[in-house]
Amino acid sequence: MKPRVVTTPSLQRIDMTGAVLPCGTVLDYAYTRNRRAYWRVQCPDCPLTYIANGRTLRKATRSLCSCHKYDPNYLIGRTFERGTVIARDGINNGDEAYWILECSCPEKTRYGAATSDLVSRKTRSCGCLRREAVARANKTRRRRLDRLYTDETA
Repeated sequence: MKPRVVTTPSLQRIDMTGAVLPCGTVLDYAYTRNRRAYWRVQCPDCPLTYIANGRTLRKATRSLCSCHKYDPNYLIGRTFERGTVIARDGINNGDEAYWILECSCPEKTRYGAATSDLVSRKTRSCGCLRREAVARANKTRRRRLDRLYTDETA
């Protein structure tokens, strides 16, 4: 079944004409396909215009124009909690980029993590944060046990 293309205005459509977004300036409405409005957009960095979905335009943080090429090493140099990305290590089993990070702890340990783990803060360090948290908990526990077993009557 071929998708239906609509060129008439709709009451439900958000009018984005003239909006200046990080991904460009919306020139005018292009068409609707599969209940999605598409808009003609002027790239902020080049004279090209392109057509993009309204939802994608509202969420885009950079231009969607073909003049902007995908950089596979875009995370190198970024810091995530205690780790700094130093290199890309290929792709893991889930077709996701895998990165090598260097921890800012005194040991300067290198460890790896997937993009989703870094962005969602699932991987925050080489393991030093966990070791520190366990040490703090054990110190608190030891103080509680010492208070519990001290002879207060003597």
